[in-house]
Amino acid sequence: MTSTVGMWRRIFPKKRFAWKEPKYFVRAENAEFAARRPWWVKPGLCLLVSALLIANWSLARLNPDKQPPAFSVAFAVALGGGIVLVYGLPSLFALIPSCTELREDRIIRFRHPSVQFLKFKEVESFEFTTKHGFTVLRIVRKSLKRRELFLGVAPEVFLGVAPEVDTARVSVFFESKGLNIARCPERLPLSGT
Repeated sequence: MTSTVGMWRRIFPKKRFAWKEPKYFVRAENAEFAARRPWWVKPGLCLLVSALLIANWSLARLNPDKQPPAFSVAFAVALGGGIVLVYGLPSLFALIPSCTELREDRIIRFRHPSVQFLKFKEVESFEFTTKHGFTVLRIVRKSLKRRELFLGVAPEVFLGVAPEVDTARVSVFFESKGLNIARCPERLPLSGT
């Protein structure tokens, strides 16, 4: 029984802190990421999705039991599907709140369609700072491609009045896990990965 409990605790470590990132901070981060992306990425993705849908239609024509629609209908559906998937789906994902969880051995970030795990042994240092006018938790990784990872904290914490997240308790928790506080960290260049 004890080994089973220990196994479950390794797979699902206890959650210590959890909060939702401010919606406007997430929007500002997404806008910053979109500004760094080349202009041709979204139209290129639309063409790629459309080409894949047309390829699917052409494969359906090879099956004599199937009667796919005419090429003009398939082309319109493929082009519309590409536009909806590339431009419309991210707008729907933006409605999903972004959450952060601090567990016994890792940080988990749920943002839109993805989940990001960051184990404490991969973290070099942390600090609470501001970005886009919001209080954020800045995490510096140990890997060779060091970059900043900003986890948004509710802006009320900056004022010290929010009951849900206490930055002092979060700092004590990080220090108990052996993480360093970056008092005056060097400014790290943003990388594409």
